[in-house]
Amino acid sequence: MATSLRREFLVSFAIIITSVVVFLFGFQWLIGDLRFQSQEVANNRTLAERRSKMGEILADLRKIAPQMERYQSRIDTLLPNEEQIVFDFRPWLNSLAVSNGVRLNLGFQPKQIIDNESLIGYVPFALGLEGGYENILAFLKNLELNSPRFLTGLDKFEISKGPNGYQFSSQGRVFFREKGAAADS
Repeated sequence: MATSLRREFLVSFAIIITSVVVFLFGFQWLIGDLRFQSQEVANNRTLAERRSKMGEILADLRKIAPQMERYQSRIDTLLPNEEQIVFDFRPWLNSLAVSNGVRLNLGFQPKQIIDNESLIGYVPFALGLEGGYENILAFLKNLELNSPRFLTGLDKFEISKGPNGYQFSSQGRVFFREKGAAADS
């Protein structure tokens, strides 16, 4: 009887231990599933907040869109596209040189730099002038103040007296808007 009691005790003990182990594994799985579900709820809540903020931002953008269109049209009138630089900038500088009595030497550098965020780029150029000192100053003043549509910048320059008057040389840039920035006019 003692062996039978012992055997029943061991079987009961094994069943209890197995039940506890199964319960612990089940409880652990349930906790893991609850953590996963709570993380899903938190992620969905964050996504809903982001979508709500995006709706507010979109509404704000729609409010300022007419104002931005005015700015864009102003930029379009101030900055030519790349083709207009190629076809119009050199003839304009030639006529400016003739009207100011200077000899012009203009060379575009082959690289074009484009800012991908603003879609505004520039073409570097080398500018050489020869003539009277006052004539060169008048040319530069007209280049700066009377440009029909070209936004230019002279980065560095050098002026010296030569056998036929003064010689002026400079590195500069002429700016343009990228083709995709707005409708070309």
